[in-house]
Amino acid sequence: MEHKTFYNEKNIGDKKAADSVLAHIKSNQSFHGITFHIGAGVDGAVAFGQKSEDAKIKRVLIAWQWLDALNNIQPDVILAVPEHALATDAEKFNKIQDTGVQIIQTIGVPHDKKFVGAKDFNGDKPDYVVMLAGDTQGADGAYQVYDNDMLQGFLKQLHQLCADKQVVVLNGPRTGKYNKTDSGELVENMSAHIGPLNSPEQER
Repeated sequence: MEHKTFYNEKNIGDKKAADSVLAHIKSNQSFHGITFHIGAGVDGAVAFGQKSEDAKIKRVLIAWQWLDALNNIQPDVILAVPEHALATDAEKFNKIQDTGVQIIQTIGVPHDKKFVGAKDFNGDKPDYVVMLAGDTQGADGAYQVYDNDMLQGFLKQLHQLCADKQVVVLNGPRTGKYNKTDSGELVENMSAHIGPLNSPEQER
């Protein structure tokens, strides 16, 4: 049997995550002879809501947060999810774990960006370093675009909380991920974040 991946082809982040995990599995001698199905995001969760075609197949699902589709994943699935997501929706994750789903706790959200480093703020170390959240999927799979109104609201709250502090605000790996057309359709921006996180060409 051959390895397979399950994800939304339009979601570059899910694709990179699943393909990267599968590449590591293929390069590891310990996994030779074992067939893996790797899923990511909503589409992966939906696919793994179906019974496995063979009990010998190892199925691994990568998720960044709680998704409603996780309610239906099968007991044989191994779920990799960040620790902050587990803490936020502990009751929901505990419920599917009780069905037999194995959960692997990861640290943060994986991405392929390199942090170049923030310059000193007025010659001193900043009190806080903040990274913008960016576009993401909700629990129902619908996308929420991190637009200018959200940014302005965040900066207003940040100023209120840290008016007397030195703060550095960094771009995040998911800002500008999607552009909204006049009809409201979301189109992935393939040129977003082609360089380091704090490259000048990435400022929006």
